Amino acid sequence: MPPSKILQAITAQSIKGHGFVLPESVLDGPLSVADLASGPLRVREQPFREIDGTDVFHAAVNLPPFATKDFDSSRLHLWGRLHHPCVVLASYPIGGEIRLYIDTRYQGFYALWTATRVDDVSEFGSGAAYDLVTWTPKRRGDTIALVGFRLVHALLLETLFVKHPNWHSDAMTAEDFEGCRDVAIVIGAIAPTVHRSKKDLETRLAEMPRYLRSLYLAGASVGRKERLYCACRC
Repeated sequence: MPPSKILQAITAQSIKGHGFVLPESVLDGPLSVADLASGPLRVREQPFREIDGTDVFHAAVNLPPFATKDFDSSRLHLWGRLHHPCVVLASYPIGGEIRLYIDTRYQGFYALWTATRVDDVSEFGSGAAYDLVTWTPKRRGDTIALVGFRLVHALLLETLFVKHPNWHSDAMTAEDFEGCRDVAIVIGAIAPTVHRSKKDLETRLAEMPRYLRSLYLAGASVGRKERLYCACRC
């Protein structure tokens, strides 16, 4: 099986939160990765979360109400980048770079695509795995920048194992996750952050949507020595 196909099966778990579905043929002989299909471990009609007053759905628990189009970066909007420290959990964790794209092609919905390339290209090749992970209804006043926050917020809540109705993770869970400025903001709204100064914190708060500020402040500190997610390294 080509490395890209194996990676696609892996990211179905680590990025989309899917489980593997075993075919009936597993009873008749050896099972290969090519035989596996993935899908949500549980499916519900209710949204994954309400974020910034709007429903957001996640492939871990929801099925999209639209036919998924092919990934085409020329027709999508690059929103940000994330380094995931454990895309592949093998005998040792293998990280990967994830590009985050907003898709506006669906009637009534925005969707978030991830394009994942692992750090160990010798094992999995240099190709990317593409996953449609979250989606949300379009609403008046939306911009690509703003809608990206709620779509990526849902992505990272699932990635950092935050279960409803909670909104926060611990610092160790978010350790070694890194990203561009906007991704760092979302991580900081979920995991505790440390800032060099009060001015540094105020600058960061001014860069984010209003709905994130109280969540961010709940875990933010200035000048503490504990090992926290550092919001100023991106």
